[in-house]
Amino acid sequence: MLANNAHWDKVQEGGEKVVVSFSGIKRNRGLKLDERGIVITDKAVYLVTEKPIKPKTRIPFENIVGVELSQLNDGVFVVQTKNEKKGDLCLIEPSGKRAIEIATRLYRYVEAATKTKIKVTIAATYALHFFFN
Repeated sequence: MLANNAHWDKVQEGGEKVVVSFSGIKRNRGLKLDERGIVITDKAVYLVTEKPIKPKTRIPFENIVGVELSQLNDGVFVVQTKNEKKGDLCLIEPSGKRAIEIATRLYRYVEAATKTKIKVTIAATYALHFFFN
């Protein structure tokens, strides 16, 4: 998604290395599904519009406290956050086959960057915390 995109340098904060990026779906506070580019760098998680690439959300690793994955093969995972004005991120990796890989990479990079372990949960249900203004 980003390899040949000239807009990425304007989106990211200086010098971040992309770990993984994929087209996915974000479930918003109104439970509406929005297509987003989901980018994990070595410092943050980004949600971006894809055409053209524009940042919608940036969550630094310091604000990530956990990841919850659905035990079904549906690609649903929740990035649990602290200090984020909109709350947690509910993301869907459409193929359902890469959610574990993505959560593992996120876990490893958050741990390396912050020197703290985040909680990883695989369950039939998951908790979402949204904040409304």
